[in-house]
Amino acid sequence: MPFISFYMNGMKQWISGVVAIWISCIVACVPAEKEDLTDITIDLTDSIQRKIITYQDLQMTDSLVEWLDHEDATYRFLATRAFGSITEHEKADVLIERLGDEIEEVRIAAAYALGQTGKEEMSGALIENFDNQDTTLTHQAYNAAVLEAIGKTGDKATLDLIASVTTYKPKDTLLLEGQAWAIYRYALRGITSETGTERMSELIKGSIFPGDVRWIAANYFMRAKDIDLSPHSAIINSAFNNEDDVDIKMCLAVAMGKCGTETSRKGLVAAIRNSELDYRVLCNALRGLKAYNLTPHYSDVIDLLDHNNVSVAQTAADLIYTNGNTEEANDYKRLARDTSYHWSVRTRLYRAAQTHFPFYYSLSKGAINWDLTNWLRDTKDPYLYGALIQALAEDPKNYNEVLQAMDHEHPYVATTAAASLKGILEHPEFDYIFSTGRRRLQLIMNQRIEEEMQEGDPGIVAELSQIVGHPKLEIPGREPDYGYLDTALISLNLPEHIETYNMLKAAIARINGEPEPEKRVPLVNHPMDWGILDQVTDSTIAVVETTRGTIMLSFYTKKAPATVANFIDLSKRGFYDGKNFHRVVPNFVIQGGCPRGDGYGSLNYTIRSELPGSLRYSQSGMVGMASAGNHTECTQWFVTHCATPHLDGNYTIFARVTDGMDVVHQMEQGDVIQSIKIKKP
Repeated sequence: MPFISFYMNGMKQWISGVVAIWISCIVACVPAEKEDLTDITIDLTDSIQRKIITYQDLQMTDSLVEWLDHEDATYRFLATRAFGSITEHEKADVLIERLGDEIEEVRIAAAYALGQTGKEEMSGALIENFDNQDTTLTHQAYNAAVLEAIGKTGDKATLDLIASVTTYKPKDTLLLEGQAWAIYRYALRGITSETGTERMSELIKGSIFPGDVRWIAANYFMRAKDIDLSPHSAIINSAFNNEDDVDIKMCLAVAMGKCGTETSRKGLVAAIRNSELDYRVLCNALRGLKAYNLTPHYSDVIDLLDHNNVSVAQTAADLIYTNGNTEEANDYKRLARDTSYHWSVRTRLYRAAQTHFPFYYSLSKGAINWDLTNWLRDTKDPYLYGALIQALAEDPKNYNEVLQAMDHEHPYVATTAAASLKGILEHPEFDYIFSTGRRRLQLIMNQRIEEEMQEGDPGIVAELSQIVGHPKLEIPGREPDYGYLDTALISLNLPEHIETYNMLKAAIARINGEPEPEKRVPLVNHPMDWGILDQVTDSTIAVVETTRGTIMLSFYTKKAPATVANFIDLSKRGFYDGKNFHRVVPNFVIQGGCPRGDGYGSLNYTIRSELPGSLRYSQSGMVGMASAGNHTECTQWFVTHCATPHLDGNYTIFARVTDGMDVVHQMEQGDVIQSIKIKKP
């Protein structure tokens, strides 16, 4: 559906009419009376609850407000919770009133919803409503929620006030968690202070504090940017060596890299030599070593290239790619030719050799290019093909092969080739390599970019949007004409291509010297199907059959009903059958469900984000929806290898893995979803 027609006023009126009829049908039944209106009981067969959840799905905030002060606590809770998923609204005043609700669950939902706005002006109301009189610690959960919400909205001065509190005792678990979450959420916003870092250092030290608190502190040390951890190196190293919890240990491994001390380096080297460590800790220890010179531990990294978990082997090869040097480049080429290594490891090693051989090593580079082009001819695997194109692109002289790959029939290869052009333009030796033929290259690339933009493939357009107007493509004395970008914009189907649309809009603004525009959010066009949910019980599961084995999922139907209904509908229709796990990031996620297989595929509808504060990415095996921003979800979903709390409040969680995490941990890019069956045990 073209963008222009999708947003016509007539369409809006039609949608409004359908919505009115739809809601009236939903509430036709009279709900059963509750004996105790102070109990919060989620019952998706209750017609009033369905109506409130539908208002959330449609983002009808005025209608939700009408339920915020209802006598039934469940209705108040659902209406308040809804605003945590909507995030963009002008209803802060009525939410602030809910901070004084008699039911703690409602107060917690209100604090979370205010934090989700990310607006600094919310922090004042949150601070004012912190329960300082809770001397019996009856309302720790509420106060913890307020502290975390302040972490999403407050300024640096408030951060220091929160971090300076040292009166919470180890038994005050929830308050300690709230304090730690606040400091962590500040860090994710780029706001840190020495006071905050000192407090986290105290919390990570020893086993005196609860494990969940230490885990949050460890995540802070892993995620916080632009902080000096060298003064805390001894504490972090000691915590790493004495910690048994894998989730804490893997975070501290990355933190040790940020410490930058010799003690930390030695600790990380000792870790990668320990064959008993969980593979996720090994991956993060290798990432931590990126902060150090590769040469002293080069042989130890080489030993991991054939690790039985391919994620470890890939991460080791990535370390060679990022931290290698010219002196060892010939060895990288030798290793890349070792057919005993996994193809994803070999292609990474070829990239390392390409990168670390100077451009004037023509014979060595020629040999590598010969290997890669021969391998290209022999493979039909699009994911291997894409990896080979990435390796070729490390040598800018291979630009023609990269341009040709944009014609490949598989979207993953074509999109990867388009993405590789940016690396060619930004190669540090670009000006030397093309000193005499630069104008010709510019003409070729500009013409090809224009042609591809006009053809409108969403993956290619998205990637080329990042280089259109690049300074290296500017031809002196020639005024560029970017009129084709507007043509490309109009040709995109919305909401199917919403991610590409927003990326292209940002590129047009950049070229015109304008601020980046707000991302467009599609109008509601895929109402949740209550008929599907009528067939779902608490025991309903999804059985995901893959080329690696079986993964079983249990749904969070009461917390993400629209997402669960969408996933079940797609599964029952066989949509996921034969789709690849197109994205596998070591010790992060496996992601699948893209109809194109490159991450830019979707169907011509979107569903709303469902972000209740009671669900966190606090463990491995959480199943979430991939998106290009809130309310752009459709078919793609992912499973986490480990706890990933930086995703909280941004990506819908709709299920968890109850069996088959061993399969998840062994999954590789290109593995296939054979089928998904919805069953009731």
